[in-house]
Amino acid sequence: MTALAVVTDPKHLPKIVHLIHDCWFGVEDIRFDSDRQVMAIPFSRGSRRLGDSGYGRSRTLPPPDCVLKVHHVVGHSVIDHELVGFYDFTELTYNSGDRRIDVRTGIPIAIHAVVDSFEVSVEQLGQDDQV
Repeated sequence: MTALAVVTDPKHLPKIVHLIHDCWFGVEDIRFDSDRQVMAIPFSRGSRRLGDSGYGRSRTLPPPDCVLKVHHVVGHSVIDHELVGFYDFTELTYNSGDRRIDVRTGIPIAIHAVVDSFEVSVEQLGQDDQV
């Protein structure tokens, strides 16, 4: 994996948002590694051009070529009431009081990570990389 951006200061979060905005991911692909305390969301930068093409349960996304990682995670939740399957990133927010990072999407889904310290990265996947 090649790091495209690593942010350890919340005021630089727009760097990450710039890389992920309008990219699509599958909710079933979200992973949490409790040993490494990392929440990983694989996505495809090529999916930006999908736009409003109606991706849903019956469609497939291009294979992921990047991964959004939230590091130092001590608690997380993914609540998917819509059950659409595919979601597009719109924003990442950080609440320093709660130490919580929220992933915002065009279609509502609740993705939260509580962290010990702030670190978010986007990495490009190599041909043989696993998420």
